[in-house]
Amino acid sequence: MTPPTAPDDTPDPHLDQAMDWLLRVSEAPHDRVLRTALDRWLAADPAHRRAFDHAGRAWQVLGDVAPAPAERPAPRRRVAALAGLALAACLALVLVPDLLIRAQADFATTTAEAREIILEDGSRIDLAPESAVTIHYAEDRRDVALLAGEAFFRVTPDADRPFTVENGGVAARVLGTAFNVRAVPDAVDVQVAEGRVRVTYADKDPSFRADLTPGQGVHVARRTGAAVETRRAPADVALWRDGKLFVADATVAEVAAVIDRYQPGWIAIADGDLAAARVNGLYDLTNPEAALRALVQPAGGRVTRVSPYLHVLTGP
Repeated sequence: MTPPTAPDDTPDPHLDQAMDWLLRVSEAPHDRVLRTALDRWLAADPAHRRAFDHAGRAWQVLGDVAPAPAERPAPRRRVAALAGLALAACLALVLVPDLLIRAQADFATTTAEAREIILEDGSRIDLAPESAVTIHYAEDRRDVALLAGEAFFRVTPDADRPFTVENGGVAARVLGTAFNVRAVPDAVDVQVAEGRVRVTYADKDPSFRADLTPGQGVHVARRTGAAVETRRAPADVALWRDGKLFVADATVAEVAAVIDRYQPGWIAIADGDLAAARVNGLYDLTNPEAALRALVQPAGGRVTRVSPYLHVLTGP
């Protein structure tokens, strides 16, 4: 599969200027000289108007409707206040669940942090960024709950103690093997590198079951229980450990949720069609901003960097 070509990572100077114009005009809505200067700038290049529109849509995501060139803008203090409220809402939505998960977890990672965990039986867990697990070992079983994120498991064989990884009702059960489990907002992905894995989802009627061998995988939707088989070379399983993200027929929203674990702040998608667009490719997790640009490029999307802590994805 050919990876998408990433566009130039140089910040768009038009977008920077557009954000500056938006704030300057909002600060002085009755300044006719400034308004005339903005009109000249917009007319000088179609790219200027596109950048101004993208800047406005970015502010809309933050809870404010940015002014069109012919409209009276809101005072800058109001824009800043609404942006602050929106960011506070993001903090509440993201940090509160994260704190609850970390309170339950035996092991957890932060943004862009990976961690190797060696369990008491010699089994190994490679924990991806912003991920968390709980461990429960008994005489007849070995259970791991993936509370959030993604992990690669290399399990020490033990015929008397099956090893099970569970997330949201989806369970992967093995005796000894190597496999990856990824939790995305609405689904769970399991991919096998070695051995055999039985994946079940008992929360839906009829219950789901799939027996996977190396290179096979399954994408299970939590809400409906729908399952889609996936395939890749066993060597390509869990490429995130090498700083790469390989996806096949995934949505932009699912991929953005994974990339979001590798950079501080948040990624907001302002276009429902863009969020649902399906993509295939190989993305560089060591450069999350470039990965985002490569992600939206096939759909004609755009990445607006509102601040170091907020990126907004918009459609064409």
